[in-house]
Amino acid sequence: MTKYKLFNTDGKTFFDFRSNPESRCEGFTISYLDDGTVVMSGDYGTLCWKRNYHHAGDKEFHRDYGFPSEETGISYFAEKVCQFGIPPKIEEWNKEKAIEDLEESATDYEFENDKDYKEALEEIKWLEEYQDQKFNEIINNLGRALWEHNLGIRYTKQFKFIFKILKEVSDQIIKAVKEENNESN
Repeated sequence: MTKYKLFNTDGKTFFDFRSNPESRCEGFTISYLDDGTVVMSGDYGTLCWKRNYHHAGDKEFHRDYGFPSEETGISYFAEKVCQFGIPPKIEEWNKEKAIEDLEESATDYEFENDKDYKEALEEIKWLEEYQDQKFNEIINNLGRALWEHNLGIRYTKQFKFIFKILKEVSDQIIKAVKEENNESN
């Protein structure tokens, strides 16, 4: 994976990363707003999330620098992305994964010899694309237990890529903030 270096920062609200300091290609900026919103924008698209809500005038004010960190799980990060405004396309449906997921869940719900299960599996195999209503009808015929499962839903490659980048640069952001705080004191 490409390594990104912190190219420019004020140590508080913006952090400009590039893979090559001589080029604007393969670069992005992470901006922290006073309301807790974080925006990543640049060559890989735009992604917003919100983790903590603090006002600059608050005694306990702090930005959530370093989130996501190396320890952060992608599902937890996706929650923070989706809770904020209009959810971006971070997931996609994959027919092969839906079939695989349904086959895995068959043992949990004892569907292996069930006629409805076998019919549902065949119907899914014939779907050309994710059709919300049709897919939900198929799953509904098997029972409400499967509604909790996101059969065939996976994070997009782009979202996984951005998540990996953010985890990679987290320590650089924290270091820049500490340096700025030391200079201010």
